[in-house]
Amino acid sequence: MKYSRWLKAQYPHLANEHDVIVQNYIKQAKDDTKKVRLIISLLFFVFVGLLGYAIGYLLGRYSDFDANARFAVILLNAAILIFLLNKVEQRLIKRRLVKLLAS
Repeated sequence: MKYSRWLKAQYPHLANEHDVIVQNYIKQAKDDTKKVRLIISLLFFVFVGLLGYAIGYLLGRYSDFDANARFAVILLNAAILIFLLNKVEQRLIKRRLVKLLAS
């Protein structure tokens, strides 16, 4: 995501600032949320693995899907959860940017 574009849209006074200043805000927000994002990522990947296993097991046991169809469903599940992970991380960074600019 282009955080600089988002920042300039949310805070018009930053449009007149030099790009280095805006990038420093973004870098600081990413650094401040690094540990939280890492923990959330690890939890998401564990959840993706467990949910993928459960889906594969249940589809294999209670449906007529072949192995390729089960694999495709598991990949679709992982793609959706990774998309959600990216949205959560973006929201964390945006919240931190708002706090940085408020102070």
